[in-house]
Amino acid sequence: MRDADHDCEFAGRIAANWIAAWHRRDLEAILGQCTQDVEISSPDITAMPSHRDGVLRGRTTVGAYWAGRLIDHPGKRYGDALGIYLGAGRILLHNQTDHAPIVELLEFDPEGRIMRATMHAVL
Repeated sequence: MRDADHDCEFAGRIAANWIAAWHRRDLEAILGQCTQDVEISSPDITAMPSHRDGVLRGRTTVGAYWAGRLIDHPGKRYGDALGIYLGAGRILLHNQTDHAPIVELLEFDPEGRIMRATMHAVL
């Protein structure tokens, strides 16, 4: 069983790597932190006719979506961490983008790879 110090170290490292990869707009580094069957959900995905449930599954599908987001928003600044919150097998990142604050819930497999990322936007 992992102790609290180890979990905090893990959460800090994962959050720093995740945020840094987005700042660099490094899709390979972003996807490299994810499982092959990663699942993401976001309010933005609900605008896609084939994904009204707001969920995308699989690294290939997620990668194509994220690549499109990086291309469609070339000047978008991805978040600086306002808060990192540790849960059991998950962390919650409170980020500030250039448009608005967002909250991301990252859930991990036993090897520490992101298996689910859920983005929540401010209304």
